[in-house]
Amino acid sequence: MDVPKKTISAREFWYLMKTEEWWTDRLECFQAVEPVYSQYEIDARELLAGGVFPVWRVDGARRAVVGDPNAPRAFAISFQELAALPELIAQPPIGFDQSVDYYKKNNRIAIAHCDACGVRIVKDGNRRLLQSACRQTNERLFVYEATSGDWSPCRADMRHFCRCGGAAPRAR
Repeated sequence: MDVPKKTISAREFWYLMKTEEWWTDRLECFQAVEPVYSQYEIDARELLAGGVFPVWRVDGARRAVVGDPNAPRAFAISFQELAALPELIAQPPIGFDQSVDYYKKNNRIAIAHCDACGVRIVKDGNRRLLQSACRQTNERLFVYEATSGDWSPCRADMRHFCRCGGAAPRAR
C-alpha cells in the first residue's frame, strides 16, 4: 500500500483507542518492540487487496470460528473468504448481520502491522471491513496503525498471524 501516512505519538494513539471505544486488546499495540504509530486514509478495496486479516480464525474445514486464543488448529482467513461464508459469519463470535450498517458509527479502522513480513490485522473495525467485503463497496477509511518489525512479546492476535513470529497457516 502506497499511501501517505502521518506519524502520531503513542499518547495520541492511546487517546484515540480510549475515546473511540475500540473493541480490541489495547495493550497489544503497545507490546511490540519499538512500535511506530500512524494514521492515513485509504479506500476499503485497496486495504482489502493489501493482505489484511480480521482477528477471527477458523477451523481447517472453514465451518467454525475458533475462539480459543491458544488453539493450535486455527487458521487465518481473509475478509473476502469470510464474505463468501454467510452462515459462518452470522454465528457468534462474529455475529455479522447483513442488514446492519456497521459504518453508521464511524469509518475508522485500527490495525496492527508487522513491518518485517507485511501482515496487517484489523484490531478494531472488523465488521465494518467485513461489510465492505460482503457488499463489495468502497468506503473511504481512516486508519490508525501500530507498526513494528518485532511483535514477539505479544500474546494476543499478532502471535497467530505474524508470518515471521508464529504465524497461523492459511486455511485451504
